[in-house]
Amino acid sequence: PHEIINLFRSDNGNIYIYVPPYGGFSTRKHRKIEAILITGNWSNGQAEVLYAVTGLELLHEGGKKATKDQCHELEKKIIEDMIKYGGKFLHEIKMSKTSELGDEENGYIFYMTFKAENVTRPKKRMFLTWNENSKEYHDENIDTFRLDSHYKYQRQYGYLEGDDYKKMKDIISNPNYWAEESPVKQIATPESSEDDDYSFLKLIHKQYDETIYTNLFYEFFSKNPILFNDFAKEVLKIKTDDSYAIFKEFTTINEGFNRGRIDLLAEGENNVIVIENKLKSGLNGLDKEGTLSQLTTYIEFIEEKYQNKNHYYFLFEPAYNEIDISRFDQRRGREFIKIKYKEIYDFFSNHQTNLKDTPECGSYAQDFLKALKKHTLTMHDIVELRFIKAINR
Repeated sequence: PHEIINLFRSDNGNIYIYVPPYGGFSTRKHRKIEAILITGNWSNGQAEVLYAVTGLELLHEGGKKATKDQCHELEKKIIEDMIKYGGKFLHEIKMSKTSELGDEENGYIFYMTFKAENVTRPKKRMFLTWNENSKEYHDENIDTFRLDSHYKYQRQYGYLEGDDYKKMKDIISNPNYWAEESPVKQIATPESSEDDDYSFLKLIHKQYDETIYTNLFYEFFSKNPILFNDFAKEVLKIKTDDSYAIFKEFTTINEGFNRGRIDLLAEGENNVIVIENKLKSGLNGLDKEGTLSQLTTYIEFIEEKYQNKNHYYFLFEPAYNEIDISRFDQRRGREFIKIKYKEIYDFFSNHQTNLKDTPECGSYAQDFLKALKKHTLTMHDIVELRFIKAINR
C-alpha cells in the first residue's frame, strides 16, 4: 500500500515514487534506473502500461530492504524537505491499519525510492507483450509494443534492458504517445475519516460481487415495472413504452449447447433488452483467438428466439473498469452499448421516491444507492479516499 504516494504530489508540489515491494532494489546490479513504467496486471505474457515516470533521483543507496539507520536517515530528509501529504509527514502516515516499517530480524521498508520530475499517462491504451503467442490488437485506440520474448519479471517488478530498453526509451520520449496533462495531483484536504458509504453490502464484504448487484437490479426492476420503464427510456434511450417481464441468469442455448447465462433479460411485447453486468471482471472468451465472447452468443441466441421483436444490448460497467469489447470480441459483441454505473446511480438518485416505494425491497433503497455510488468512482478517486483515511487514521 505504500506505493499510493506514486499518484499524488506532496504538499510542496513534488513527486515521490515508491517501488514495491520494499521500496528498494539491487543497486549493484542496476546502478542507473532512467524511467519507470507503472503497469496493470501481468498475465499471459502481457501488461497494460498505466503511467510512465521520468526524471528520477534516487533517494537512498540501499539494497532491496532498508536498515534501521537508513530509515532514520530518510525520516530526517522527510522532515528537512517538508515531505508532507495532507499536512502529515510521510513517515507518520500508516498506509494500512496493520502496516509497520519492519523490524531488526526481517528488515525495514524504505519510505520512498525516487524523487521524480514527471508522471505521464498514455494517450491511448498501451500494452506491452513479451510472449510470442500473445495476441496483438489491431485497433486504432490501442498501442501494442512487443518486447523480447524471453523477458522475465519478478515479484511486482522487472527490468527492461538491451533492445527492449532502447525501444521503450524511444517510446517514452515520443510525445505522440503521451497525454500532456499529468495525472498526478495534490491530495485533497483531508476532512473526515468516517465511512459515508456504509451499507449492508459492506457489512458482508460483498461490495464488488457482480451477482449481488445483478440480483439487486432484478429485485427493484421486477417489482417496480414503472421504475424499469423509466429506466429504459432515460438511461437505455429506448423511446417506446412496453410491458416488461424481467428475468435474471437467463440460460442461452445455441446449437444444443449452453453458451452462458444472460445477467438480466427484459422481455416486452415489442422489445427485448439484454443486460450484461460487469464490475471487476472482464468478458468470458469462448475461443482461443479472442474473436468470440459471450456477448456474440447472446446476440445470436436473441435473434433466433425473438425474431419478431426489437433487440437491444447493454453492458453495465463501473468507472474503474474499462471493458474494451472491440479489443476482445471481433464479431458481434461490439453491438453492446456500454452504460456506466454513474448513469445508473444518477437515475436512481433522481427517482428515490419511486425507488423507496418498490414493494418488499424499497426499505433498502438508501443502502442500494450507497452501494452503487462506490462504482461511480475512478480508481484514482478510490485511491485518494483511501489515502485520506490513512492520513486521518
